[in-house]
Amino acid sequence: MSPRALATRLAPSLVAAWPAAALACSGPGAPAAIARADRIGWALLAGTALLVAATHFAARRPPSTRRLIVALLVHPGWWLGARGGDCGRMRVAASIAATVLFVLAAAFLLWRARRSVRPQ
Repeated sequence: MSPRALATRLAPSLVAAWPAAALACSGPGAPAAIARADRIGWALLAGTALLVAATHFAARRPPSTRRLIVALLVHPGWWLGARGGDCGRMRVAASIAATVLFVLAAAFLLWRARRSVRPQ
């Protein structure tokens, strides 16, 4: 059996077995779910922007945070839509993941800045 024929036969089974792949957004609660996902995405983006600003001003060497500012432009809160068929679940999950990564990166930058300033 060729790989293409195998994929054609297995694809419906995989979609049925993996519920996240078959999510759809419709029904009476869909607009509210989409609006909630939009609000959460924008709120996480705003929180991340505040974190980047605080890290920028708290660091001893502010140019070290330029990478965070540039990376902020790729935060899913900017570009990932909530109307893609899953009621914004992907936008919320990706925004949470990006925000956690930003928190870790900011903590590392602050730790590194404080460590480099210690008197010897």
